[in-house]
Amino acid sequence: MRCDIVEVLDFNISAFHLCREILRLTKLIIDSHVQYRLNNVDAFQLSDGLQYVFAHVGQLTGMYRYKYKLMRQIRMCKDLKHLIY
Repeated sequence: MRCDIVEVLDFNISAFHLCREILRLTKLIIDSHVQYRLNNVDAFQLSDGLQYVFAHVGQLTGMYRYKYKLMRQIRMCKDLKHLIY
């Protein structure tokens, strides 16, 4: 029985950290859009910044520590950069 409780607690801790990193990513995206709406950056800077955020999710949030499937999606965003520029 004790082993089951430890597994559940471990899952809850991982889920908490993953949610925290998702909220950090959401904050970065919203802050970028707020700067655009305040006319501090233009549309090109906004799009470039958002592309950077999505391509560097691993360095900016550390989300890859909790969800390994994310690495494939980051690779796809980096490949998309070559099409944009």
